[in-house]
Amino acid sequence: MRNTHRITLVVLAFAVWGRAALALETPVEPGQPTLVVRSPPATANRWERRMVRDAILDLQRGSATFRDLVRVIERSGRLLVFLDPSTDLRTTYALIGRTRFSATTTRVVAFVEVHVDPLDVTQRRLAIAHELAHVAEVACLGPVDSQDALEQAMARHLGRRCRSRSDQPIETDFAVAAGQAVLREMVPTPASESRFRALALVHRLPACPTQLEAEIVHTAEWLESGSAVDGN
Repeated sequence: MRNTHRITLVVLAFAVWGRAALALETPVEPGQPTLVVRSPPATANRWERRMVRDAILDLQRGSATFRDLVRVIERSGRLLVFLDPSTDLRTTYALIGRTRFSATTTRVVAFVEVHVDPLDVTQRRLAIAHELAHVAEVACLGPVDSQDALEQAMARHLGRRCRSRSDQPIETDFAVAAGQAVLREMVPTPASESRFRALALVHRLPACPTQLEAEIVHTAEWLESGSAVDGN
């Protein structure tokens, strides 16, 4: 099937950090960019941003699951993603990516960092898909209007206490599974269908802000009714 969904992607030559704080209090306007690739001025490298941008566009073209992740983020109506390339995230923190969230009454901003290895395109793709899966997962928790509400929603979802502002990494099964699904779809094979609906169902995310929500809930009801077993 031909992909007709277009990602709203903006590449910034440098980051004006004050705008990130302003973005937390500014309501989302229709047509506003959803995903902004940037770098802090001190380490701004054009090749890092270009590699991240190209990886995102490759994922958009090659993975149906990735397109659904992006669709969920865009249709939340309140999410803004700042994506920062990094060359030392892995050496300093032993991570290929991390995401932090800030929530207010008007919006949720995700600050995403991904490690950029110029020799490893697979790692770049995995890091981007995995971290954006975390953002989509938050979108699927339902509306939140404060940092405390976000942390409580995540705690209910994961079944354990967590603090999104903590330096302690929080991993989720959904992001791991979604990242791997996206990576598998990038292998040159006949186009596969998105795994998003199945993953959202398995990981109990029925509040995704798109028309996918109705399909996920319907599938859950169908499974609980026994129709899947009966073949009806």
